[in-house]
Amino acid sequence: MVRVGLERSVSDQIAIEVGRDPWLPSSDAELVDVLHSFTIPLVGIVAQGGQRYLFWCVAGHAAPEQVWAYGMADDPAVDALSAADGPESFAAALRAAAHSSTVFAMATDSRGISVSVVLDEPADFDSVYEIGMRAIQEKIREANEEYETLRRNMPRLPSHITRPTPRPIREESTDR
Repeated sequence: MVRVGLERSVSDQIAIEVGRDPWLPSSDAELVDVLHSFTIPLVGIVAQGGQRYLFWCVAGHAAPEQVWAYGMADDPAVDALSAADGPESFAAALRAAAHSSTVFAMATDSRGISVSVVLDEPADFDSVYEIGMRAIQEKIREANEEYETLRRNMPRLPSHITRPTPRPIREESTDR
């Protein structure tokens, strides 16, 4: 969501689709460059709607669950990342390039992106995890409130949807 007073436009925010790989976060995204990878791309550039975006794995690099950040990719930042000649210089270039992450997402290896949020204010390398996780927590809280309202307003909603409970196992009678 764009708030009044922020100098961002909708094009500053990459569109994310649930179920997609974090390095190809929508059906119209194109992977431009992978700048760092392990078993999956971890840092790179993706194009969408005529814009280039930096994506990077914030946490979970080698885990089945990860969190990701996305922000506009400017030429000097991309050039610095491409020119980095070692882990320290790459880390410094990523810290500088990731200065304005605007979208935060959670993903798993098996299901891709499960949830994403547009950050109220751009976050930098050091703050994106905390800000992003708070925003995801808020989104989940709001969804739970909407669910509870729906459940209260629709009393005929089947109970197996509202409260799954295990069914008792029936013992077969051998007496006939």
